[in-house]
Amino acid sequence: MEPIKKVYDSEKSYVLGFLLWGLFVGIFIVTQIYGNTYFTTLVSIILLFIAVFWFGTRYVIQGDFLIIKIGPFNYTKIDVKTIKSIDNAKGNLMSAPANSFNRISIKYGKLKEILLSPKSREQFFEDLKKINPSIKIGNYLK
Repeated sequence: MEPIKKVYDSEKSYVLGFLLWGLFVGIFIVTQIYGNTYFTTLVSIILLFIAVFWFGTRYVIQGDFLIIKIGPFNYTKIDVKTIKSIDNAKGNLMSAPANSFNRISIKYGKLKEILLSPKSREQFFEDLKKINPSIKIGNYLK
């Protein structure tokens, strides 16, 4: 029997989207105006990477694992039974597989932490707690 698989998209922030897309689309337009093929190619590759990150970031709960995916790539795989707590990390600007500043912090294993921004938070928390009921969820997240 296949383990149950649940997929959660990353929440998307207009501000973060504007910063990512606006900056590089602006640079792309400038390189087109000045006809610099090298920079146009470089910026096109960066825009492709941003598109993969923006449209492909998702969190998959499969069996006992939380798999963070960016496009076709598995970013990391976490055994849900090692998750200790989930807290609010809203506004944390650290680099993370999250397309929003409305983030959560998942602490797992020995001193490991990852920032995520699942769209359907409550369902995400419930599904993780079904696998590991001992996960502590911050009061302000409930």
